[in-house]
Amino acid sequence: MRAKRRDVNQSEIVEALRKAGYELEDLADNGKGIPDLLVESKSHIWVLLEIKAPGGKLTPAEHAFFERHQAPHYIARSPEEAIEWMEYIDGISYDN
Repeated sequence: MRAKRRDVNQSEIVEALRKAGYELEDLADNGKGIPDLLVESKSHIWVLLEIKAPGGKLTPAEHAFFERHQAPHYIARSPEEAIEWMEYIDGISYDN
């Protein structure tokens, strides 16, 4: 069984997220439309992050996954986009 192909910018994005203090789990080898990363925000919200090279598009399996699961998710094409999205998530407040 072949490992899922990783986008060329994934290691750069992972490194930037970790350097910025985010915990994450690498899910890229799972395939089946499962997003590449599970990232924990600093406010302890788990986010699904799909990594795409600039100009890259979601596969049909990835589209289907996001349609079935409504968890917070984002498509990042650069370290800056990934960090910006996570900072946005960190700014969300929930009233209990």
